[in-house]
Amino acid sequence: MSSHFLYDLDALSAWAGKIRSAMPAGLEIYYACKANPLSHILQVLAEHDFGFDLASPGELRQAKSVNPRGRMLCTGPFKPPAFLKEALLAGVDLFVLESKKQLEDLDRACEELKCEARALLRLQLDWENGSSVLGGSEVSVFGLDPISWKEVLAGTNTTRVRIEGVHVFQWGNENNLTKLESRWEKISREASAFCSENAIPFRILDLGGGIGLPYQGGEILPPERIGLALARIQATMPNTRLIMELGRYLVGPCGSYTTTILDRKTLRGRQFLITAGGAQHLLRPALVGEKFPGSLQRKSEAPRERFHVHGPLCTALDFLGEYELPADIRAGDKLELQFAGAYGFTESMPFFLCHEGASELIRRNGETIEVRKALLPEEWMR
Repeated sequence: MSSHFLYDLDALSAWAGKIRSAMPAGLEIYYACKANPLSHILQVLAEHDFGFDLASPGELRQAKSVNPRGRMLCTGPFKPPAFLKEALLAGVDLFVLESKKQLEDLDRACEELKCEARALLRLQLDWENGSSVLGGSEVSVFGLDPISWKEVLAGTNTTRVRIEGVHVFQWGNENNLTKLESRWEKISREASAFCSENAIPFRILDLGGGIGLPYQGGEILPPERIGLALARIQATMPNTRLIMELGRYLVGPCGSYTTTILDRKTLRGRQFLITAGGAQHLLRPALVGEKFPGSLQRKSEAPRERFHVHGPLCTALDFLGEYELPADIRAGDKLELQFAGAYGFTESMPFFLCHEGASELIRRNGETIEVRKALLPEEWMR
């Protein structure tokens, strides 16, 4: 087993319970399945009464298989008519709409199924600075701006979709609570104004997620501080229900990724380590230029040196990051990366160069079990 993910479900259960108890009364939490849709993880979160935030038919089916009667929120820019019908039949509670077509398609699907649907409009706001994979201050594909939504509402006649508020989420992996609360304040203020101007009931405000992890070092934001900040936001709009979509913050700390060091060399004064797993298992460093915290799995008293760690792919993009590691590190050692419970296995690019995949393991009640074997190239190549 050269590379694997390990999810500590006992730690996840304890962490989920701590987050749940720290949040203000009335706040609804949906788990963003895109972070990690493994059924064992979904089952733990269902036990703590988290709803599921779904962005694809696959995630919908996965959530239904784990918790058929659970609360479900349908998000994401991909919502063709067939998916909307499937979601309605599956009992999705709330839809986040991204465009005029989605609004009309949902209304048409409701007409065909003789039902109604509750929905939020995804609002893309203007921001002064900063950016993220979700757009941030940049124009992105998600939702519509307030003026465009106003035009849509004026020119669209829907009868079976009840719009009950808005959804605003443009930031990802923010680990600064002051910035988070400032953004939440702006969102709540402008969302309220938007609803008032367009005669939309402001019953629900979905703040999305985006609560980050300290990949560069430091402490994880305490749930108690986040809960107090959300309570302050909630107090400014007592007649509006708040929703949060937690992904990375909820499951990231409870998983690790371990891979084997295959080679060590020095080139032009720089020390390199080549590992069995890289972007084909863990793509995030190549996507955002930010490494996962990591360490040598075995104990060593050797002094620390700086190493550039690369995966096995034939591209310089397969770079896991720079690490301070023991000077006696060698081929055969194991490198363990933390916070890999989120955006690991299902965000990877496992087929490039036909390398062996990574297996997935869970730990529960002190027992470690392999739940997905490493995918071998001969199992999928044609």
